[in-house]
Amino acid sequence: MNYLRVLSVTPSFNVCGGIESYSMNYFRRLPDDIYMDFITHDCTDDTLKKQVRKRGGRVYTLPPFGASDLPRTLGMLRRFFQIKGQNYDILHCNMANAACFYFPLAKRAGITVRLLHSHQDKAADTRAHALRNIPLLAAGERMATHRVACSRQAGDFLFHDHPYTVIRNAIDAKQFRFDSKKRKELRDRYGFGDSVVLGTVGRLTEQKNQKKLIDILRVLVQDKGLDYRLVIVGEGHLLDELVRQTAALSLEDRIVFTGSVADVSDVLATMDVFVLPSLYEGLGIVNIEAQANGLPVVVSDRVPQDADMGGVFIRVPLEASDAQWAETIQKISPAKEQERSDTAHLARIRQHGYDLETETEKLEEFYWSTLR
Repeated sequence: MNYLRVLSVTPSFNVCGGIESYSMNYFRRLPDDIYMDFITHDCTDDTLKKQVRKRGGRVYTLPPFGASDLPRTLGMLRRFFQIKGQNYDILHCNMANAACFYFPLAKRAGITVRLLHSHQDKAADTRAHALRNIPLLAAGERMATHRVACSRQAGDFLFHDHPYTVIRNAIDAKQFRFDSKKRKELRDRYGFGDSVVLGTVGRLTEQKNQKKLIDILRVLVQDKGLDYRLVIVGEGHLLDELVRQTAALSLEDRIVFTGSVADVSDVLATMDVFVLPSLYEGLGIVNIEAQANGLPVVVSDRVPQDADMGGVFIRVPLEASDAQWAETIQKISPAKEQERSDTAHLARIRQHGYDLETETEKLEEFYWSTLR
């Protein structure tokens, strides 16, 4: 065999998503003898789709797996594999709760490698979703021929006693290097002035816990009387609820919702402290991107220690009060621009094994090994 054909399954395909970042980082680096297409269930903008097309790949968008859409989605999925399934050697499923739907159809279509990739260390962000997902995760895990995880924590959660390979959510650290010109340009545009700016990046969902971050800002601004702002990057179903929360707390002039942005590194430059109070994370690739930008990082204790690249990285118990979170953040001195421009941040990421070039070679070898 002179080349491989991979079909990568992602729950969504929009900028600012963690799985999308992982997938695109590797897609851009894979050699020419590995072809990759994508299939997804949420694509609200075509930024990433255009990038895939430019490199000769395709992105197929199907309806979501919601209860009302399920029969239609499964029907379209069956037809997809009947028509196009024979075009692929490997199904790389980054959507663990849908693997049980994908794997039987892929097997029927003759795809011998059905790879399940764990990106999380918890079944879901709510009890109701967890009760739904637990049997789906177990069924998909049993059907997998190969297993990969972004961290030991994510692998142990999904695969239990089955062997798996860790391939890190690596980044091209140079792309996230601090840019002082972008910092000034965007801070002027957002009207941040001399405020200390907190920031977060991710889907606007329960998992990322932006609601808690807004409550923490309220403590800093209203209880402590400090000059803090907050920039929230990303899109998702909680947007309207977060906007209402902001208004109810009279924080409209303190919070900027950017939506999706094409270049996350530009917005990272505007921030002084990166905060991610997630309910759970398999790794949290955005934490590594923030550290490449020279930012101090404050995360919940549900973020694996693997995400610590050796700079200012503080884990706070998720159950800690908003006041305790605010106290921790208040004690952090924002890094000076000269410090953030230091290439030491990039070197630490390479030293911790999150260099994209090295990990891409590892994924490439893993793909080929599955067919030997």
